[in-house]
Amino acid sequence: MRIHDTTKIFKNFYNNSKGIDLPEWYVPQTIYRLFIDEKPVGYGKLRHHLTEYLLKVWWHCGYCIRPSARGKWYGNIILQEILWKAKEIWIIKMLLTCDINNTASRKVIEKNWGILENIEEKCRYRIDIK
Repeated sequence: MRIHDTTKIFKNFYNNSKGIDLPEWYVPQTIYRLFIDEKPVGYGKLRHHLTEYLLKVWWHCGYCIRPSARGKWYGNIILQEILWKAKEIWIIKMLLTCDINNTASRKVIEKNWGILENIEEKCRYRIDIK
């Protein structure tokens, strides 16, 4: 069980991860897929850095677990793995958001040292990576 970098599989994912042909407000990002027993159960995105605009309205990392695989700690696994990837590219403060009513995501983020910065339209968290 590990996450797999999908950039080598799909040309547009590869281009996104290298910053090739991105729209003006995009930044490089890598897409990872989580496999358990050789079956895909979720995916996550990691933006390599944030612009001033993205700092205000967006986040470094997002993830999604297939509905039939939820409640099995896979969100926790993928977030931990993405935190390791973030550390490898020198991200020291990761920003995440989730819907206010998404209790499961809030618990996953908080379990992984997420600090709630504010709640406006979404919950905005920070994780300091050491």
